[in-house]
Formats: sequence, structure tokens, C-alpha cells
Amino acid sequence: MAWVLVIAALPLLGLLAYLLFGEVNLGRRRIARMQATLVRLLVLADAPGMAAAISAARRPLR
Repeated sequence: MAWVLVIAALPLLGLLAYLLFGEVNLGRRRIARMQATLVRLLVLADAPGMAAAISAARRPLR
């Protein structure tokens, strides 16, 4: 009968552990990664020939 209490308590303990320890800095890390990616994309957009490639990609397909 004690095993039923253990099985019933595990999800509650898992939820409590997630609320206490889970995803603490995920938002800051995600923002930092996004900013670094945008900087790399802006540098790539300045590369020779990219203006023509970007304008060609923006044209609608027929």
C-alpha cells in the first residue's frame, strides 16, 4: 500500500523541483543567442553579392 503513496507523490515532487530549479536562466540565454545571431546575420548581409540575393529571395514566386 505504501507504493501507491510513492507513485502518487512523485509527480508532485517533480513539479515542485521544476518550479524551484527549472529554466532559471533560459530567457537570458535565449536573448543572448538571438542577439549574437542577429549580429552575424547583419554582417552576412553586408557581404558582396548579398543585396542581389536578398532582393531575389523577396520576389514572389510565379
